[in-house]
Amino acid sequence: MDLHANVTFVQTKNKNVMKKIFKICGALALLSAGSISYAQQVSVTLTVDQVPDAKSKIYVGFYEAKNDFPKHGKHAFRKVIEPNGTSSVTKTWTVPAGEYALAVYQDLNNNDHLETGLFGIPKEPFGLSTNLKAGLFNLPTFKKCRVDVKEGSQFTIRLRK
Repeated sequence: MDLHANVTFVQTKNKNVMKKIFKICGALALLSAGSISYAQQVSVTLTVDQVPDAKSKIYVGFYEAKNDFPKHGKHAFRKVIEPNGTSSVTKTWTVPAGEYALAVYQDLNNNDHLETGLFGIPKEPFGLSTNLKAGLFNLPTFKKCRVDVKEGSQFTIRLRK
């Protein structure tokens, strides 16, 4: 073989190797894309009752993990409700389907977090997804407050002081 033939042979061999690598990478990409699961988006309606203040925002935290519930800022996502001047307000959102524990509070002093006192007892109106009457001897847990959020789910949460 002359030098030109050797160069052509190496170039052809490199092209075949590159084609195989691209095919393998493409197959891996397709396989991994098929294994990624995205939560189905569903419509959920929440009614918040016994709203004491007609102006202060109401925050709704959707928690997925028992270790994070109900810690401020540890929610999977959060929604905000602007009260409409009545003691009951209803809002519908599109959210990922799944099991959540919901924690709701009305931010009376507009500081973007729930004010708590001694032993973490809320000073502002709050509520939980199962309307659990939480207290010093009945602390809220993910298990006690867990709800299944699926298409058309409707929940009513009463705020307590």
